[in-house]
Amino acid sequence: MADTINNIILNAQDWQDMNVATGIPAGTEIIIQNQTTKHIYAYLGTTPPANAPRPERKENPDGSEGYVLIPPFPAINERIVTAGENTVWLFGNGPINIQER
Repeated sequence: MADTINNIILNAQDWQDMNVATGIPAGTEIIIQNQTTKHIYAYLGTTPPANAPRPERKENPDGSEGYVLIPPFPAINERIVTAGENTVWLFGNGPINIQER
């Protein structure tokens, strides 16, 4: 079983590198759980997107603009990032939890 990692607080100012924040190497399979009351945006890539996501684009759950939405609690508020993926970048405001799978 993976060690417990404290919640990470997203700052709503820029994309944050979750692999650096958690110490979990890029490419490791993880579960991201949104514990806020708003959507969290997730992006996989070696560098973060140049711009912040546009909150009015909540119809983009499929990643067609390069990122996916993680719905707020208490909806199904988690996403699995499969093994072998690039760095995980998140944008949002509030607490999230990440665990190795």
